[in-house]
Amino acid sequence: MEDIVKAILDPGRTLPIATDLSRIPSVDLKHCNISVIVTELKSLRLELAEVKYMKEEVAVLRHQKVKSEQDFAKMQEAELMYVKQLMADNRDSVVV
Repeated sequence: MEDIVKAILDPGRTLPIATDLSRIPSVDLKHCNISVIVTELKSLRLELAEVKYMKEEVAVLRHQKVKSEQDFAKMQEAELMYVKQLMADNRDSVVV
């Protein structure tokens, strides 16, 4: 059973699908038409790949957000230092 699950969940593997449904026995307790199940599994594998891609994209965006927040904080700090320097220079020029 594990081999079947591994084969179905392996995204690099193509699974055989019946093209002539008349050759497939009817569904009962001993026989089951799994073509619908296989199609659904393929669809779920694609969705899983999309979710994985979106998770990676979200991680990149979070990293960019943190970096931009850090850059903004540095700019604010530099601006504050510049204003303090201007005020100090202005005070010195008024006193003289």
